[in-house]
Amino acid sequence: MLRTLTIIGCLLAVPVEAAEWKSADSKLSVEIPDESKFVIGEADPPIAAIWISNDETIKLSVVEVPMPPGVKLIQSSAEEGLAEEMGGEIIESSSRQLNGHDVYFMTCHGTIQDTELYFSQSIAAIEGKVYKLMAIGMGRDIRGDADVHRFFDSLQIHVAHRPSPARSRTAEREEEDDQTSVDNWSGKIGAISLLFLLGFGVSKLLSKSRR
Repeated sequence: MLRTLTIIGCLLAVPVEAAEWKSADSKLSVEIPDESKFVIGEADPPIAAIWISNDETIKLSVVEVPMPPGVKLIQSSAEEGLAEEMGGEIIESSSRQLNGHDVYFMTCHGTIQDTELYFSQSIAAIEGKVYKLMAIGMGRDIRGDADVHRFFDSLQIHVAHRPSPARSRTAEREEEDDQTSVDNWSGKIGAISLLFLLGFGVSKLLSKSRR
């Protein structure tokens, strides 16, 4: 009996690894949200994966967008584009590095169709593509939500950053002259959240969040 209890205790003590979602190109992965709280939704490009909470007030997703050659991702421009499209304000902003890649995090607070929204996203440019982790709270402040924090904290980038080759002074001048288009592109990347909302039944979810 004692031996049996010891074996059971050892089994219970073994940590259970969380299930992982990995992008098709294996460059990025996140922990799959708690299956007792979230259901997986049907995703179409640019959405690579989407999970919806059982009460439909939180949506977590991964987005993949091709990045034009020679273009850089500007955090401030992405934040401006997001705030403009949501008609709200940026209330959180930070950055970090993962495997040498810059990862920009931001949260915007706004209102759509009289419903208060909180939208958080992490953005990273990896080898010609932009990846976004996104979380949307419908009438719900997600900043303190443990599942949302776990989703963003679980992000892993599996390819090391490779520095771009040195450019000539002429190329640098052309980039400076074209800064407006770079800012505009970054703004569109930041604001793709609105396309996400409109493309995945925001009206239906908003109506349910009011019940």
